[in-house]
Amino acid sequence: MAKWWEYPAWRRTVLQVTMWALLGATLGMAAMVSSYRSGSINAKYSAPIACGKYVVRVPLGWKIVLHPTGPVRVEAFEQKRVGGRPRRLQFYERQLTESVTAEDVLLEINAQPGSILREDDTSHLQDVRIAGMNGTMFVRGYTRMVAIISLVPVIEYSAAVVSPDGASLAVKLVCEGDPDDSDPALFGELIGRIKLAD
Repeated sequence: MAKWWEYPAWRRTVLQVTMWALLGATLGMAAMVSSYRSGSINAKYSAPIACGKYVVRVPLGWKIVLHPTGPVRVEAFEQKRVGGRPRRLQFYERQLTESVTAEDVLLEINAQPGSILREDDTSHLQDVRIAGMNGTMFVRGYTRMVAIISLVPVIEYSAAVVSPDGASLAVKLVCEGDPDDSDPALFGELIGRIKLAD
């Protein structure tokens, strides 16, 4: 093996620069691949939107519809989606007068009539933290009939929390089409950005 002092100074410098350039290119490529794979995780978010006693945010570029009355207070639709999979986001807010758990709120928003053809066995409850409080998350998959002979797989991510004073908030992310690895991460980011209003 050659010794470093056997090379002229200019050649040692060229070798060191080449090694550092290869290391930088490797790290840059890894960051780019990681950014591409995480997709929605690094999404930018809208300004805070008041939703009763809570403040919510939606990804930038989504069409936001505010409803002053009714169970759904904030609704957002993804404008453009690679692969054409539409995603819809809904925030349900209600002041409760009776003692209700987050599980009860989830059952209420998921019991709405729809064009569900068959249920899959992908439903399960998980504990989550929303606005610094204990909440519940629910994931379900089903197939929806779009046309007479066309079936579309749908995955819904729902989470709910009830504050000690009875203010409930439920969030639902509806994803149509083939499952996407970025959907659970996006939903986690969305519920992680929910705060109590000042």
